Amino acid sequence: MNRKMVGVGAILAVALVAGIVATTRGSGAFTPYFHTPNKILALASKQHQQVYVTIANGVSTNGSKSFSPDNVQIRPGTTVVWRNDDNTPHTVTSGNGMNDTSKGKIFDSGLVGIGKTFSHKFDMVGTYDYFCTLHPTMVGTVTVK
Repeated sequence: MNRKMVGVGAILAVALVAGIVATTRGSGAFTPYFHTPNKILALASKQHQQVYVTIANGVSTNGSKSFSPDNVQIRPGTTVVWRNDDNTPHTVTSGNGMNDTSKGKIFDSGLVGIGKTFSHKFDMVGTYDYFCTLHPTMVGTVTVK
């Protein structure tokens, strides 16, 4: 019994050091993911596949690092949820900037207020660039593999 407890403790310690985070946002479903500064690898459960991106406080002048993480890699069928933790509204709009003729055609949040969220489910494999129409230097990418 003690060996089993030591083994479980060792696994938990390794998971903590490796940066595995468990979230229970939204419906309360358990969603584990591995987070590095510029990338998130989703290991979401099959029944509730969500990945979270934060718009942190004061980011409207930070450029490409304004979405955290700014590069998300997911599997088809995963929903990305953006949460605005800044003190000003933002948008999450597909495309490569204001001059992109296809901007907002795949997804467009409209204004995301302070403390509010926007989500989009990605079913098709591909690379999806996005930006904030109010602060066009705020950019990110979702890659669906």
